[in-house]
Amino acid sequence: MPEPIVQHYFQSSQSFLFQWTDQGRELCWLDGTTIAFHEELTLAFERLSTGSLPGFSAVVVAMAAMRQSWPDVASRIARLVRALQTSQFPSYADAMRKHDYLIQTWAATADKLGRLSRYVADSGADAATRAELLGSLFDHLESGYSVDDQKTIAAAFREGLPDAWVAERRGDGEPMTLPATDAEEEAWRHRPPVFHRVLHDVLDLLQVARILARSLHDDPTDLKQRVHTGVAAEIVPAPDPLVDQPLTASQLLDSLVDDRELSGFARLTRHLIAVVSLPRSVSAAQDIRSGGVSDISNRGRLDKLLLSELAFDDLTLAVRIASNEAMYLRHEPPPGLEVERRSVLIDNSLPLWGIPKLYATAMALALQAGADDRLTVDCFRPCGTDVEAVTLTSRDHVAEHLASLSPTAHAGGALAAFERAIQYSAATAEPVLITSGETLASPTFRFALNQTSLLNLWIIVVDRNGRLTVLQRTRQGTSVRRSLHLPLEDILRGPVSAVRRREIPEHLPAILKMPEFPLLLSHQLRPGRVFEWQDDVVSVSDDGRMMLWEAPDRGGRQLCDGLPGRSAGDVHLVDREVSVVRFFLAGDKSELVSVQRSVPYPVVKRLPVDDGLIHDGLSNVTDVRRHDQTVLLFGFGPTKEPRCVAVDADTGHVLARETLNPSWRRNGRCICRDGRWSVLSCNGAAFDYEALPNNFQHARDVLELKTGDIVILTQRGEVIDPLDETRVFPVQQSGVPDGISIYGYVPGSSYFCLRSESKGLLVHATSGRCLPARSGCWTGDDHEYGVAARKIRTRTPHWRFRQIAIVNPQRLCLRSSSGQTVVIEVRPRKILLQDCGPIDIEYVSFESCPAPVGVGYRLSRAEWPNGHQAWLDSRGLLHLKNSNSAYAEVTLVLRDGELSGWLSSGEVFGEDYYCGVGNTSVPANESQACRCTPEFAWETAIKPFLGSVPWTFHFTSNTADGSSITLPES
Repeated sequence: MPEPIVQHYFQSSQSFLFQWTDQGRELCWLDGTTIAFHEELTLAFERLSTGSLPGFSAVVVAMAAMRQSWPDVASRIARLVRALQTSQFPSYADAMRKHDYLIQTWAATADKLGRLSRYVADSGADAATRAELLGSLFDHLESGYSVDDQKTIAAAFREGLPDAWVAERRGDGEPMTLPATDAEEEAWRHRPPVFHRVLHDVLDLLQVARILARSLHDDPTDLKQRVHTGVAAEIVPAPDPLVDQPLTASQLLDSLVDDRELSGFARLTRHLIAVVSLPRSVSAAQDIRSGGVSDISNRGRLDKLLLSELAFDDLTLAVRIASNEAMYLRHEPPPGLEVERRSVLIDNSLPLWGIPKLYATAMALALQAGADDRLTVDCFRPCGTDVEAVTLTSRDHVAEHLASLSPTAHAGGALAAFERAIQYSAATAEPVLITSGETLASPTFRFALNQTSLLNLWIIVVDRNGRLTVLQRTRQGTSVRRSLHLPLEDILRGPVSAVRRREIPEHLPAILKMPEFPLLLSHQLRPGRVFEWQDDVVSVSDDGRMMLWEAPDRGGRQLCDGLPGRSAGDVHLVDREVSVVRFFLAGDKSELVSVQRSVPYPVVKRLPVDDGLIHDGLSNVTDVRRHDQTVLLFGFGPTKEPRCVAVDADTGHVLARETLNPSWRRNGRCICRDGRWSVLSCNGAAFDYEALPNNFQHARDVLELKTGDIVILTQRGEVIDPLDETRVFPVQQSGVPDGISIYGYVPGSSYFCLRSESKGLLVHATSGRCLPARSGCWTGDDHEYGVAARKIRTRTPHWRFRQIAIVNPQRLCLRSSSGQTVVIEVRPRKILLQDCGPIDIEYVSFESCPAPVGVGYRLSRAEWPNGHQAWLDSRGLLHLKNSNSAYAEVTLVLRDGELSGWLSSGEVFGEDYYCGVGNTSVPANESQACRCTPEFAWETAIKPFLGSVPWTFHFTSNTADGSSITLPES
């Protein structure tokens, strides 16, 4: 029985465009036009099985392009593409419109592939030559199959495929042929979607052809070069010596590839490394003694034999050499070359501000990365009339240099200091000055340059329009050595985007790898875990996801996951401002979390707090207060004694610890010790109790709302406005009995809490407005919860299902442990989830599987025998992954009624509540997902998942224009 990999390669990859005839001896197009014979394909598979075997469709298209029939086939494919573009079925026309880049380039692609058929016809290439040409086309691409699997596939084809795999297709309805006339093309426009893979197969064919065409050079002689040498380009020596890049510079550039701010800088630097190199001239003659003798050895070259060895006869000498008895001279090795140093002055004066500054810095880093192990590059920048050293070994160093500015007209004042800085060094390579054309044209700068003795100097001129000129200044004058023009705007702005999260395993759903979660979600809100933030709401779910709700009719945007869940206790609000809000979260690893407003996405920073905080026994954190750059955490120790720990708000380091007297009264930082009110603070190393003024000492209770604003509850039960001491608000009129006290408040809120033995009250500090607190809730969290809940609208997701089944190509069924059954099906303009009766069908059970490390939500997985996989996400999501990776993965938000979702090709569909499109509070930006119709999502992703798809396409693409393609499927 054939191995599964063979069946997957040949049978599951069968396209409706190709068919086997003559019992598998010939592969043809639908109209009978020959593509290749069995013997030709056998040689091709044997050649490709050495490590470069692509998908079956790639081999087929390449073999077809070598036939003389290719021009006619290409014209027929063009007719089929036009028919699908103008099809009476909107789903066809819409899908073709989304892949317009393939259609627009088809004519050029087909013409370029025509070179293969012309070359074969002109050279009379036999089957072996065609196989070698095929191998040269794919050798530079990475195969998705192991070497053993490639050999297994080639051997299986050589021995012959099973008859069922290569049988001629019959009973498919009306003949499916590539249109050759206008009438046939018109028939295709009205052809109903009998084969739901027709659209996919055509697009895949265009994609394969485009990739093959891009691997061919414009030079028509490159095919002959490929057959003879395996490469298309002429093999010539490198113009400059190839040097190894220092590891530190390479690591820095690799780390900046995914950086949102400096990724363009990294790309620019790599361009400059490739095109700019400065040769080093020898400054002094080297005295190398290579004629001395250091030793005598039993090993060496024959020309180094001692003369006495030649006195033996030939046989004896041969025996002595073979037995390592012969004696050789060992010459003294020449001394190693000294490491040279090259000094670079990076101009940062006014003409370099902006883009030229970035250009100049990239050039300096390129010089460092391009230096070999015998050259060290030191960088400097002007600092007034002096210079200072510049380090470019980390992102922070690069950012710090880019932020440095010199408000001078040019760097002429620092040239003398630069000369002094390198005068006494051991540098032998010529120094380098990186500046702008405007600076170099300045007469005062040229005068300052001529006053120096920098006669051997490289001058690199960068301009904001992308032009770069390399000048060499010697005693004979200044000459241009190299000039180039780089498209700065395209390089710096180029696509950075959403790289996947590398910590997420590859086998998990694609949506989990997105750096910004593309869907808006909902979850249950709880007091103590939801807070206002200006017009928005920030919440932390029970499973540790922080959500930002920006509109009342939209779900929450997931800012981050992996925070301490509900079991770790409440979320403590540290402070909130217009642009930033901060939280303290206790758990196995406590941390400070800040959310800062930014476009297009808020920035979340997570700061771990020292583990010593937990080891020292501070548990059950009940109160958190902010004072300057210190966060005060109040809780209890192992023996229930009250404690306070001071933590640096910027680093998370514990600064000091203090055990408080249980008899003291405390409201936030305000503490009553022996009848005297003080404010607790930390000076960075120890705690300090600062006594409050006398007018506070007779108060019943004292509370600091924020630094300097202190609320006083008088003995008569009145509240004094912290902003105006002349305003007094009585609270006893609201029905609160004697014995009331201040209990606490929510940072950033003007409400504070009063309590007695039986009642609670929320009081507005500046207006005196009183709100009754819910019974049993004595903090402001209840008020925050109520206000936040009125600003947003939550929806209940579904996820407690235990089994899943594919009913037919139109319905997907889910069943819970209680036997409740729901069905997912498509309707006009929507995908619905609704209850249904019991369905007698074979179900696949969900089994628990590991979720990404550190997250609180749970995943369970179901897998069908054909390789289809489904994941159930406790956030209310259903992830579907087709065994054929050519189809997009789909994620559905499970709820009653209309469903919304996301496709791994980058589209979202469904309600605005989950897609976020149309939300005026979120500015439009390039990172927002595109909208597609639910019907399109169903036809292109869900229906192929539900149906029986007999063909697998082994190409994946991660860009919108198809420019980054991996061949075959990884």
